[in-house]
Amino acid sequence: MVRDSGEHYPAYDLTSKILEHLGVLPDFTSKGSVRYIHRSLPDREIFFVSNRTGKPVEETCTFRNGTLNAEVWDAITGEIRPVNNLAKGPGGISIPIRFDTYQSYFIVFYHSKQNAPPAVTTRPDFPVSQTLLTLEGPLEGGF
Repeated sequence: MVRDSGEHYPAYDLTSKILEHLGVLPDFTSKGSVRYIHRSLPDREIFFVSNRTGKPVEETCTFRNGTLNAEVWDAITGEIRPVNNLAKGPGGISIPIRFDTYQSYFIVFYHSKQNAPPAVTTRPDFPVSQTLLTLEGPLEGGF
């Protein structure tokens, strides 16, 4: 029996142990500081993944409901590109992801090849960020 502690949900560790006992695999796994939100649609699974630290992070993330038809959507640049480096394993689809400080992505898995991303590209899935310009001093004036 879970006592009402004023919280709407039981502690994460308790929930995780209950699901593990029932044989339910985690929806998403990674080591460290990456967090996620998952939404299922009729034709795709959408995961929002985020580095919640002020340091760059490289993580292998595993998505239980993933498929081999995946895209990465960069909300800052608006770029959408296929994910090439992914592997199917016992816990789902694993993707090595490189995050800059506080960076996030949408990872979209399509249920069928019909809606899948275009052919494989030679561009890295998660390229290293480059500083193009550093603004020095206070900003003055209006927009």
